[in-house]
Amino acid sequence: MNIEALKQLVRERIKGTRKGSEEPAAEHSIRVSEILARYGYPEEVVIAGLLHDILEDSPTTVTELKELGLSARVLDLLHLVTHDEALPEGDGRFVEMLGRIVQRGDTDALAIKAADIMDNLVGCVTLSPARRQNMRLTKAPFIRNISQGYIQKALWEALNEKIREAYAAEGVSLIKI
Repeated sequence: MNIEALKQLVRERIKGTRKGSEEPAAEHSIRVSEILARYGYPEEVVIAGLLHDILEDSPTTVTELKELGLSARVLDLLHLVTHDEALPEGDGRFVEMLGRIVQRGDTDALAIKAADIMDNLVGCVTLSPARRQNMRLTKAPFIRNISQGYIQKALWEALNEKIREAYAAEGVSLIKI
């Protein structure tokens, strides 16, 4: 399937709105893919970025994605960037997923999570204060720190700038790294 057909699939499968907003939830996934494309990532990484939430936020299965003819690389990236639904809800899923990425040393998966966090930093203004602060002050800097030197420098710098903006919005100083 081409990228436009996959965008349509995402719009059809990921229903509802973004947490606390009126924006269709699927638009986040599309923006993540656009961020990766903007920074020159290969098509398989862009596709995995587009589909990064489809297994978590829709009834879509890995089997269905295989039947669409997605490459083994795209499916592997999706495995790496998808939360394990067998784990209890909460930050443990996030930590376990990042552990898989780091253990594998997959820089493309790190880039997908960096693009994901970049877009989440923009959209988190509609979250509850506690969830917004968790995104801005914990998850985003964690992704930034583990990805430094492993993802494209321009993408890392863009993520770092979004984090600076998020810290300023929370009234917190960012430690220079």
